[in-house]
Amino acid sequence: MAARDRDVARASAACAALAVLLFLPSLRGGFAYDDVQIIVENPAFEGWSALLASLVEPYWPGPEGTAFGLWRPLTTLALGIQRLLFGDAAWAFHAVNVALHGVVTALVVRVGAGFLPLAVAVGAGIIFAVHPVHTEAVANVVGFAELGAAAAFLLAVGSFARDGVTADGPRPLTPARVAVVCTLYLVACLTKESAIVLPALLVVLEAWRLRLGVRDVGGLVSRRAGLYAGLAACAVAVIVGRYLVLDGATTPTPALGAALLVDIPRIHTLGEIWWQYGRLLSMPLWLSPDYTPGVIAVTTVWTPRALVGVAGVLAVLAGAWWSVRRSEARPSLVAFAVAWFAVTILPVANVVFVTGVLVAERTLYLPSVAVAWAMGAAGVWLWRRSVPMRALPVVAVLVWATTVLLHVPLWRDTASVFRHMVQTVPESGRSQWVLADELLAAGRTEDAVDAYALALSRLGGEIPFLTRSAGRLHQAGVVGPARALALRAWAADSLHASAPQLLTVIAAGDEDWDEVATWSRATLTLLPDDPVSLHLLSAAEGERENWRAARDARERLVRGAPGEAWQQWMWLIELRGRTGDPEGARAAADSARRRSPSPEGLRQIDSLTVVFGGKAAPLQNPSNLQIPTLDGRQR
Repeated sequence: MAARDRDVARASAACAALAVLLFLPSLRGGFAYDDVQIIVENPAFEGWSALLASLVEPYWPGPEGTAFGLWRPLTTLALGIQRLLFGDAAWAFHAVNVALHGVVTALVVRVGAGFLPLAVAVGAGIIFAVHPVHTEAVANVVGFAELGAAAAFLLAVGSFARDGVTADGPRPLTPARVAVVCTLYLVACLTKESAIVLPALLVVLEAWRLRLGVRDVGGLVSRRAGLYAGLAACAVAVIVGRYLVLDGATTPTPALGAALLVDIPRIHTLGEIWWQYGRLLSMPLWLSPDYTPGVIAVTTVWTPRALVGVAGVLAVLAGAWWSVRRSEARPSLVAFAVAWFAVTILPVANVVFVTGVLVAERTLYLPSVAVAWAMGAAGVWLWRRSVPMRALPVVAVLVWATTVLLHVPLWRDTASVFRHMVQTVPESGRSQWVLADELLAAGRTEDAVDAYALALSRLGGEIPFLTRSAGRLHQAGVVGPARALALRAWAADSLHASAPQLLTVIAAGDEDWDEVATWSRATLTLLPDDPVSLHLLSAAEGERENWRAARDARERLVRGAPGEAWQQWMWLIELRGRTGDPEGARAAADSARRRSPSPEGLRQIDSLTVVFGGKAAPLQNPSNLQIPTLDGRQR
């Protein structure tokens, strides 16, 4: 091994060790925030067969999965395997993330050392290891998607650059090397969809290294036709897979509270987003798990922060252009860093299309790689100036490392994440939503309703907010606001079943059987086998003495759930009897007896069988017989 290779290996190992040591406190954490739904409560992680079947399902479990527009089969597979191996041992999941962060940090050094001075690559590795913006990706278990995709992405870049791009000019890639790059690209894309931009970045890397102009890019791509054809085939395969798995929903639902961006000019909001990017990458002294409206203004007018954001982008572009014009001896690292950031942030930047987030710190993980290289160069330049100047990069690293140590515990569990959210960004719509939930749990109903109203004003009529808030209000007995939110959700999206489900339950509590029938049928149009809606529809039709409709609903319910409780079959005794089917009533009685758990249950079954299992079922019950109604009460 050459001396430089040994130095690179030692430097990358040292930076990786720094990254691992800094994030070791995350091993004390549990499952937080999205971890709960994606890992802990995910039915696909209950066995190997279910896990394998989930690889052709949306990444996000449940009915919202398709709408979110995410398909990450390799992330699902990796998290599922960990779940089956580690169970509820959250520390093991965190250990995997911490180790992956160490691997990515080592790759930042190794890849950078391929075209930068070693000192700059080492400086970049130190900065990447301690940068606070990486806290969410590493300390939150589902950040595995960012870490895994970044590792495969950097391996592909390094493999391409090592054999194909040199200071003397391009070299042809062997078929084996092309296969390696394409395979890594496929792995990265199936881990997180934003890795789709790798081909564009390889063009940028080679054009930058060879100092080519825009007019030369076509010739560059044609010289590597085999590589780019392979990458294009991988991209098409991923896009087709997404289309099939997500039922054509290849773009995600807009960020919570930001659906308006689909219809209005986005430049004003983009200015706000760019301001946050600049702050998080240069001065990340406070971090937030939430950047929904309130934190970032979705607006059609210029705000001071939006103006600063746009001015910052223009200044960075001007600086990159100036550095290109000034640099004659070698390519401009500033220009490459700007190009890397622009290409890798594009899938989540809300520029070409509206995405599922406005800003999320985890999405800056891969874009920050080139920022670390540029900052590493700046740090080396300061280090070589004078002793006082050396203090600047040292202080920056120490402050950033301290910031990481302070913020890692905030990802310990969902409650700590929410407390941090409410304390740091109380102006966000999601924070008001969380605060409303806490007030409701504390019995402060009026304050909770006010907080829900404030959240509604900032998040708008978003279905998840409306339906979940309505459900919590209903559970707390606040029926009027719950009904109002559910009705608003139904008006906003009549293809979402959660609103009519809740309205069915609310109507049942009010014993408004006409409403129960209406909303349960609306639910069953979307979810034909929903057991609660079938049960309540049968109850409603029975109360209205529509015995045939009541029987049909109950029959559908027991067919869909043959192991259902004995009461379902007991109710069928009456319904079959009232519709002139005494033989069916006796059969239902036999099924109920096989499931009856107690002598009292058997007594009720026998009593109903006497009344409804004869040759002619009476229309009225004997006055001395107490029969449970279809919703469980005695009549």
